[in-house]
Amino acid sequence: MHCASKDVVDTVARHPERDHHRPAEEPTPPRSTIGGFRARLDDPPDSQGTRPRSSIDRLPSPRRGVALRPGSSPEPFIFPFINCWRSDRRLKTFGERKGYPEALVGLVRVSTDKQKTLRQHDALDAICLKVFEEKVSGKLAVDERPGLTAALDYLRDGDMLTVQEVDRLGRNLLDGLIVLNGDAMTRTPRTFGRIGAAAVAVTACALATAQPAAADPLSDTNGFYVNTASNPATWVAAHPTGARAAAIRTQIAEQPIAAWFGTGSTGAQVANYVGKAAGHGRLPVLVAYNIPGRDACGGESGGGAGSVAAYRTWISTFAAALADRPAVVVIEPDALGDFACMSDTQIQDRLGMLTYATRMLKAKAPGTWAYLDAGNAGWTDAATMAGRLRGAGIADVRGFAVNVSNYYSTSASTTYANGVDAALGGGSHVVVDTSRNGNGKLAGEWCNPAGRKLGTRPQEGGGADMLLWIKTPGNSDGRCGTAPGVPAGTFSPDQATRLIDGT
Repeated sequence: MHCASKDVVDTVARHPERDHHRPAEEPTPPRSTIGGFRARLDDPPDSQGTRPRSSIDRLPSPRRGVALRPGSSPEPFIFPFINCWRSDRRLKTFGERKGYPEALVGLVRVSTDKQKTLRQHDALDAICLKVFEEKVSGKLAVDERPGLTAALDYLRDGDMLTVQEVDRLGRNLLDGLIVLNGDAMTRTPRTFGRIGAAAVAVTACALATAQPAAADPLSDTNGFYVNTASNPATWVAAHPTGARAAAIRTQIAEQPIAAWFGTGSTGAQVANYVGKAAGHGRLPVLVAYNIPGRDACGGESGGGAGSVAAYRTWISTFAAALADRPAVVVIEPDALGDFACMSDTQIQDRLGMLTYATRMLKAKAPGTWAYLDAGNAGWTDAATMAGRLRGAGIADVRGFAVNVSNYYSTSASTTYANGVDAALGGGSHVVVDTSRNGNGKLAGEWCNPAGRKLGTRPQEGGGADMLLWIKTPGNSDGRCGTAPGVPAGTFSPDQATRLIDGT
């Protein structure tokens, strides 16, 4: 990848205590200097690898950079070059890191311009294991920069400290390089012992270069994962006898149903769930349902994260917990259908959060097929929904989902999906929720309507990528319809039996 026109500089530090070379089989990255600057250390290191002083030299441009190769000098040095090498090795979490670099650790400069701060987070959150923040400061000494110090202390050997723009570390590019190399005021360099064998990088094009293409979770697994802790399964375990229990067990509890994660759910819970599925070689289906102000029109399932910032933290953690394990994720049911019940500011915030969610899933969950929710056949016209999907980052995920928690027939749902796909320009991928659409939609009713029935069981194909049970059959839509006393999301054996019998 060529990024020579960007003012992007990497500074790579190597320590003699650790072999920090790229593996011999990896190609040498493209590289060049920017503006002719080279940061170098003049004097040989002492026994602790400490340099007495440092300097910044201006060299004639253009100059080619120096890459670390097996057999090169063991001396530590710092050399800026363009951060455009394409890694064929995925950046892994601490528990499974093997390649070079082992992990990225980010540093964001917090300014009074919130958009500038968010842009830095957008670039770094997607690729970094952890991101630290530091308030804007005129101080260049590392020891007077608590955010930078905390980031450096967090690094392990082989990690890479990453900033979006090196001049964010100082008043300009030169100041930024001085901060990375040492104390500009006393010209006393930072001890390499703090950073170990880490590297310091600048990443304007890192989002485009750090992640390999996503895998195919269907090919990597053998059928869908059955959640033995689903609401129906939990009810059956507590009420094991009787004809009703037997029917709910076989017709619902033993079928693969999506697991919903929202307010109060943790990254550990998500990781545990997909880990169990991976242990059985099965494909889990998850729903991310924590957008602030969710169910703005229906109101029965209101809630979600308390703020935009809280949601960004939550969805980033959710995506990281999936890691590279196979999974299917439906992103925020109803989120793009609720616009009629939201202000313009709320709509723009929501689109921003959904875009962030798609980026996180693309960057942190390469084994996942993610689908933005696109409402249902009777809610928003196809062209309007296509525009909303574009604004929510559809280009960064597998496709979109339709009929989630609704009752439209599979035929009506795929017809609607085809219209959305055409408005998007074609080539989209779709999943359809068939959990309760066996008898189709009852006109004008969306909340626990009578006479509905279980639909086609989860399968690959069927006119879409997959037909899935995204809504849990038997879980109430709210205190309405045939379950006026059952809150949304609560399992009702009466509702489950109605869906089995079609009554």
